[in-house]
Amino acid sequence: MIVNVSINKIYPHPDNPRKDVGDVTELSESIKKNGIMQNLTIIPECALTEDVENQPKATEVNLNGKFYALIGHRRLAGAKLAELTEVPCQIRSKISKREQVSIMLEENMQRNDLTIYEQAQGFQMMLDLGETADTIAEKTGFSKSTIYHRLNIAKLDEKVLKKKNDDDSFQLSLKDLYALEQIEDIKVRNKILKEADDSKNLKWRAEQAVRDIKREKRKKEIIAFLKEKGVQPFPKKESRYNGKWEQIKYFTLDGNEKLTLKKLDDLYYEDSYGWIYVLHKKKVEKKKLTPEEQRRAEREKEIKQLKAQIKQMAAVRKDFAKSVANGKIEMLKTKEILESIWDVILSTGYGTGYNNVAAVYLDFNYWGHSEEEHKQAYKKACALSAEQTMLIAMLLVDLDLVQYNNTYNKERGKIMVKMYKILEQYGLRLEDEEKQIIEGTHEKYEKEK
Repeated sequence: MIVNVSINKIYPHPDNPRKDVGDVTELSESIKKNGIMQNLTIIPECALTEDVENQPKATEVNLNGKFYALIGHRRLAGAKLAELTEVPCQIRSKISKREQVSIMLEENMQRNDLTIYEQAQGFQMMLDLGETADTIAEKTGFSKSTIYHRLNIAKLDEKVLKKKNDDDSFQLSLKDLYALEQIEDIKVRNKILKEADDSKNLKWRAEQAVRDIKREKRKKEIIAFLKEKGVQPFPKKESRYNGKWEQIKYFTLDGNEKLTLKKLDDLYYEDSYGWIYVLHKKKVEKKKLTPEEQRRAEREKEIKQLKAQIKQMAAVRKDFAKSVANGKIEMLKTKEILESIWDVILSTGYGTGYNNVAAVYLDFNYWGHSEEEHKQAYKKACALSAEQTMLIAMLLVDLDLVQYNNTYNKERGKIMVKMYKILEQYGLRLEDEEKQIIEGTHEKYEKEK
């Protein structure tokens, strides 16, 4: 039964998934000319708090009481703007909170009125009220995989997500948000979303976080294995570059090889720049260093640390090359970008053959794969686009920026600066210390005399 209800007695439902009804000016003009073409569906105030059995029948509801819109929030806003005093309504009662949310969600879904985040919040609300992914899928028509994706989006910080979504220059997509799902820790997801400069940078940060999580897990496995073998942490006050130590073995955090170690007394391990080194103390006579020898030893240690950082940056570029080879990076095809990439490659004289590109598919371990695996890798490399091949070839350029006298190599530095200007457009950015290394301003470089 349709009844006219005073518009001042009807309020928006507090759990309506759609938080913003948008601009209703045009709708309001239509209502002024033609009136309300379709009635609203409303519920009495008690339906928000009372159990179903305690709610009155729809025919017995007091029309002078307060009501909440269940269907027709935009019509309600348009009617208020058109200054109507009454609107035609169908009253629903004996209706649970779960049913109310489900009806509003279905109504908005059918009209495509909800943003992705509003959908996510709606699904989460239904879940909280006792629905399952199966029942939500049945009621809304969305697949269960989409529902699970949306529920993950609902966990993100609403303010940060809205800010990024409203920023046209950011170009946030569902694919970017799905990339965050690989990260279990919601705090890390929100941190990446907040710190990302744009869509590409968000995707890259997410992949880096996944890589770091895997490395951390691998590191714990390696250290647990070493401790079980009686290997001790390397002394903090020691330096493995002082001539007292010999390297027995090293483990990379990116590998998954079986952990083995020959039995030997007096072993220590050190975690350094993505590798864990196993060291054995040499039995040598103590020799007191002169002040000059001590100074040289300290400088040698600093330079080795600098070179290790440069090596780690090359490892990050190799990781990025893998992402390019696996089609995870969107290619930029402007003439300016392609010319810049080719300029870097030609400046170094680095080989651009398919064998070099194929190494990406072999984890850069040439001797650890069969002939058939080499053929498959070569085949994959040949199937890449010209843009992908060029970008990978550039990423594999590895220049030593430290000269024989430990000063900065300016010519090579210029090439690396060009490279990272290109990579910034793909979302790969340097930390402050890394910029200092590339630009030659790092304090560990020797000053030119």
